[in-house]
Amino acid sequence: ASKLDVYAQFLQNYQRAVETVRRCSSQSAQFADITRSIKLRSLQGQAQSLEDLLHRPVARVQKNALVLHDLLKYTPESHCDHEAIKEALSLTQNFLTHLSMMQTEAMFPTQDRPQRHLVRNSFIVELVEGHRKLRHLFLFNDVIVCAKYKVNRINLSRGEKRRKKLSELEAQLILASPNLPLRIGKRNGVTHTFLLTSEYERDQWGEAIKVLQANTPGVGGNSLTLPELQNWITAYRSFLKTNMGTFLLKSNRDESLLLGDLHIVVNSLHGLTSPANMFLCFEVDSYGHFFRKAKTKCSDGIEPHWNQDFIVELEGSQILRILCYEDNSKEGIQLRGKAHLELSRTWLSGSLVERRVSLQDLVLVLSLKFLPPEATLRGVPSGKPSGLFGASISQVCRREKRSVPFIVTRCVREVERRGLNEVGIYRVSGLASDINKLKKSFESNPYEAEQLVKEVDIHSVTGLLKLYLRELPEALFTDELYPRFFEAFSAADPDYRKTTLLKLFTSLPQLNQSLIVYLLEHLVKINRHDNLNKMSLHNLATVFGPTVLRPALKTKTPTQEELLTASTVDVMAQAGILHFFLKRRSNEEPIQVVQN
Repeated sequence: ASKLDVYAQFLQNYQRAVETVRRCSSQSAQFADITRSIKLRSLQGQAQSLEDLLHRPVARVQKNALVLHDLLKYTPESHCDHEAIKEALSLTQNFLTHLSMMQTEAMFPTQDRPQRHLVRNSFIVELVEGHRKLRHLFLFNDVIVCAKYKVNRINLSRGEKRRKKLSELEAQLILASPNLPLRIGKRNGVTHTFLLTSEYERDQWGEAIKVLQANTPGVGGNSLTLPELQNWITAYRSFLKTNMGTFLLKSNRDESLLLGDLHIVVNSLHGLTSPANMFLCFEVDSYGHFFRKAKTKCSDGIEPHWNQDFIVELEGSQILRILCYEDNSKEGIQLRGKAHLELSRTWLSGSLVERRVSLQDLVLVLSLKFLPPEATLRGVPSGKPSGLFGASISQVCRREKRSVPFIVTRCVREVERRGLNEVGIYRVSGLASDINKLKKSFESNPYEAEQLVKEVDIHSVTGLLKLYLRELPEALFTDELYPRFFEAFSAADPDYRKTTLLKLFTSLPQLNQSLIVYLLEHLVKINRHDNLNKMSLHNLATVFGPTVLRPALKTKTPTQEELLTASTVDVMAQAGILHFFLKRRSNEEPIQVVQN
């Protein structure tokens, strides 16, 4: 599997080889006669043409992938060959994807024997008469197939009721998150609209379709039947490395997933042939779902420099995607290059590591470092009696003689002044340097902070607010009540769940209730502009849930495995609980129980 790049040279030469055979056959009757019927001892004297023999390796890789998949399925994880088989399957699948994109459309000309192969596939949301439907989209080299997605409900044990509830919530999140349209039109004029969360993925789909449209081999013709198509989908689904993404099905064996903060320092771009106005966007996955996390300012010149730094929160992450755009006054915004980095502890550390990333004909220089949760800004600091960050809500409100801390009201006012229509508000990270400046100003000189908050990028303001809430010594829903909120949310009876959650909210300290209600009102206001900012209530709940609801910090430092296991379930429940209150506030329903 590690030598597949050499094997690719044969596949890339396939069309040329076939054309050579046909040309020689037309020029020499003797050559045509010899190559028309070649008897093979390995096939007990059965005859095949030279073209047949040339084609056999072309189909071999896909067969190998199927074999490796089955082999891995029946090889115990404890077996010494398990990791090698897993790596071979991964290499083979990556090879197939790359080859399909780059070369395979030229390997099957119309006059050749028809062959159908998969170019790309993914789970995707389709917009049908205003409703969102989860689909599995397949792009073959001659047809696009949109298949329904059915949840597999086998092997449910008695303890799966809570997981089932969380799975249903996650399905809602998956449906609600995407907002980037991908429109595909049929020849009869009908257009289908699909929604994605990632600009990177949308560009990949568009690029793949354009390549096939320009070089379509005409495979299949009019002979395509529904049973034939179903057989192809069933066969590919059995081994494809397609990740719908899940917060629930990950386990403590997924040590490759990162939790913590990724520091990105964007330095410079090289390779432009003329001055251009450039900017960069960064996407990170969270348990398989990709979201835009950071965007640089525009920088002009033949070698643009940014020197901007971002802190991106990692929650079950393993891939950083980079998109490079040119903002051209005549032609608008154009994608100039894209790349992805696999995030791994094997090369990331607590110190900045410089990387030179190829973006097609451009090279981006940036530096990265990774800090695990116990070493990040998200770590809960010790309480500061006279400070702001790390001090309790009661201390701050008593000192300021307010029911809601000034830092919260000031950030909220600024977001509502100039951030309501900002795409990805609260999802996109701000500049780390600006957030640190704001933090110091609010702690030392509120008058300076009042001015500074007007000047920095709005994503730095939202970053400061999230940082303040994360650094509270106790989450707003309190350590004491968190397990009871979690238990109530997991209840199967919806009436009991609703009543208990409302009663628990009323049990919170009055200051906590006031601050939560203030934040809920703000987030609902943000959501009312979701046609522009793309932040649904589900998206907002996903961002803020783990910030305002979290279990009490244990005395011992948790292991990476413990962090992963806890986060797989907690993060969905946290989002679900907050979404419950957001939805009620949005519908103008009470969130507090009136006590007699």
